[in-house]
Formats: sequence, structure tokens, C-alpha cells
Amino acid sequence: MKIAVVVITDQGEKVGRKIHQALGESKLFVPARLGKDKESDLLFEGRLRDLVKELFAEFEGIVFCMALGIVVRVIAPYLKDKYQDPAIVVVDEAARFAISTLSGHEGGANKLAYAVANSIGAQAIVTTASETNKKIIVGLGCRKGAKKEDIKRAITEGLKMRGLSLDEVMCIATVEIKKNETGLKEACVGLGVPLTFVPCYKIA
Repeated sequence: MKIAVVVITDQGEKVGRKIHQALGESKLFVPARLGKDKESDLLFEGRLRDLVKELFAEFEGIVFCMALGIVVRVIAPYLKDKYQDPAIVVVDEAARFAISTLSGHEGGANKLAYAVANSIGAQAIVTTASETNKKIIVGLGCRKGAKKEDIKRAITEGLKMRGLSLDEVMCIATVEIKKNETGLKEACVGLGVPLTFVPCYKIA
């Protein structure tokens, strides 16, 4: 998925940069007035609404790091239908929530919201009806330093052995001492599945 990450404030830029770095193939759009000059940034001037018009034509997914109300207003003129609109995810500047806002199921915004949430330790907010029917929680343990690809393979093969698919998975759950395992977090970002950490005392 070709993804744009858009920010409009200094605080939003900090959050957006984390997301941009975690997602890898994304492009980070920063207002020229913020004075940022990193080579990976795409600076823009003028109205956010004008930028959004261009992004709708070019990107499959857009992550906005700003208030949800702002996003609703700027995307409204360009909406068509769930088969043509890009996946839209909104993240608040405190990095608390990643909200699947538009094209959740068909466009992939739900999976994008989960990936973004995993990358910054936020909570994904997904309201699509199909998400409420997911029943499977994958319990996972791994050795320190386990690689992303090995973890992804273990999850997908384990599900296959049980006749299950990734689309049925509500979340990946592991013990909280694994919260700094980069490979684990990257695997869940890549799979687009929420990662939940369980306190040690609850499973002792």
C-alpha cells in the first residue's frame, strides 16, 4: 500500500515521523512553515485541503496526525465511495488513538489503523461491523531478539494448521516483558493485527 503521513504541527510531526519510520514505504508530508529540512520529508505550502486533493489521487492510504474534525472537513469534498476512496486513519497528537476513519474494510484502513497503533503504542479504534465478529486471540511467546519474518511465519503457519485465517484474528497477545521486542512489534505491524501486552500477574 502506498501511504502518505500528513502533519500540520510540531507535535504532530513528532508522532508522524515515528509512524513514517515504522511503516517504511510511506511518505511524510510536513508544512514548510515548520522549518523541517530532513531529506525524507516532502514539504508543502498553502492549504491542507489542496494537498489532500493531490493525495487522494496518488496514495492508497493516508495517515493524518491531527484532530479528527479537521480531517473530516478537508476530505469531505473528495469522497466518492468505499471502492475508490483511499484508506484514511487519524492519529491524535498525543499518540493515544489510531482511528480507522474511511474505507475501513474495502480500502484497508482497519489494517492500517492496527499497524499504526502497533508502531506507536496507541489503541486502534475500528468500528466496522465485520471487526466485531473476530473471535481468535493468538497467544505468542518468543525468544529475545526473535526476527520479524520468523514470528510472522509462526503465526500464519499456526493459524493454517488450525484451519484459520488472519482475517479471523482479534489480536496477538503476549506477556508485557516482551514489549520491547522489535521483531514482535514489526511482525504485528506487517500483519496489520493489534498487539496486546498482558501483565505478568494476570498469567502467573
